[in-house]
Amino acid sequence: MPKLANIYLIFDFFINNADYRITRLRAFWADAEKKGAVEGEHRHKLINFSVYYIQRKLTFDYLAKKYILRDLFLKKNSALTIKIISLALAMCYFQSNSEGVLSELKILLRQYQNGAIASSLVLAVNNFLEKSSFVAPEIRQKDEAASLSLRYSCPRELTAHLICETGAEAAAEILENSIKQPDAVFRLNTFILHNQKLRDDFIKQFSEKYFVDLRRVYRDMPLYSCDRSAFNFMLTDLGEFRAGLITPMGKSAFMAAYILDARPGDLVLDACASPGNKTTHIAELTSCAARIIAIDTSDSKTAKINDNIDRLKLNNIFTMTASSECLDIAKLKNKFSSLEGDGEIFDRILLDAPCSGLGLIRNRVELKYRFNMSDLAGMPGIQRPIINNASKMLKKGGYMLYSTCTINKKENLEIVREFLNGNKDFSPVPLGDRLKAFGRDFNAPDRDCETLQLMPDSEGHEGFFFALMRKN
Repeated sequence: MPKLANIYLIFDFFINNADYRITRLRAFWADAEKKGAVEGEHRHKLINFSVYYIQRKLTFDYLAKKYILRDLFLKKNSALTIKIISLALAMCYFQSNSEGVLSELKILLRQYQNGAIASSLVLAVNNFLEKSSFVAPEIRQKDEAASLSLRYSCPRELTAHLICETGAEAAAEILENSIKQPDAVFRLNTFILHNQKLRDDFIKQFSEKYFVDLRRVYRDMPLYSCDRSAFNFMLTDLGEFRAGLITPMGKSAFMAAYILDARPGDLVLDACASPGNKTTHIAELTSCAARIIAIDTSDSKTAKINDNIDRLKLNNIFTMTASSECLDIAKLKNKFSSLEGDGEIFDRILLDAPCSGLGLIRNRVELKYRFNMSDLAGMPGIQRPIINNASKMLKKGGYMLYSTCTINKKENLEIVREFLNGNKDFSPVPLGDRLKAFGRDFNAPDRDCETLQLMPDSEGHEGFFFALMRKN
């Protein structure tokens, strides 16, 4: 198991920060490396530990209270002391030994407790680790939601919601998978690597250069994954990324462009496009022979799309800052004077709607701690006007793909059913034939696969929802 260096800096980050976003973590450790406090070879290991701890924070907090502090009453700094012990336990479990941790723990505890209490707490940690052999004891509570919440470090409110949405067994599986390290996954730019020989040569050279075992995710498709712990780099740090040859992309998100199935010559609208991963994927699949208009709500979001367009050397995507809730043909023509027709002009529309993002709790490790039921309840009110407005711009015979990265029925199936009930000129398109191309079975809620709800699984798929509709 990896041995941690710079243990004092780990304590420093988590004691002084409540912002656990991955971008914040990376910035902290990159700054530490820049200042010379961390060696480059250790930075990615420290990021991996930070993710490991955030994924399991509530579990280690529980172990610290139940097995280390027990009934000990602390007159001061009790919450901070629990946090420090929780972190120390996580470091020991992460590296499967207590090397370097207990001495640093004792020094730190003495800043917040008297010497006798600090020493007794360190002794309690050491005894617990020896007794448990670095295997967490089984956590059982009378309430099932409470048990899963503590076992998989997920706030109880979210745990109860997942049980309500999916059932206890499925919720337990989702939460168990959420604390596993995600693979590093990327797609090849098939516009630059435009034939199979170029792609095969690139994969061979990439594997040899970085000493990684790349696995094709789907049969005959240019999406590859490898064990994230097998290397000490971020995909976005690589020259191959900067040269536009690869783009990090989730296994489920990758499916959207194939399901939409845009053709050369099509006019395509990506209605909620930032940062442009799906937009650029559509462009690559059509060899830049479709025209794509990518919309999002702020200049900063469209700037991200433009950055990806430039990096990937694509020439058929045109961006616009606008809200798809109130977008119309007049506004589009004011921006793009070459557009022809009135009202219904698009052959394909991708609506990857704003959502709660619950399908991404494995990759966005801090997301579960920001969960709020009131935010969840408000999402359909954001999604409904977008799908109703965007659909007006689709040609008869055209296709609209509604997708989200969540597993919440109110944002997914119920939105689609409500839309179809109110728009009789649209009909659902069975996904069976399109799904066969991926070379694997998917759990669909109905035999005809009129919608597809993917759950976060042991293979690293994100929770995603797809519904393809045709305008008659």
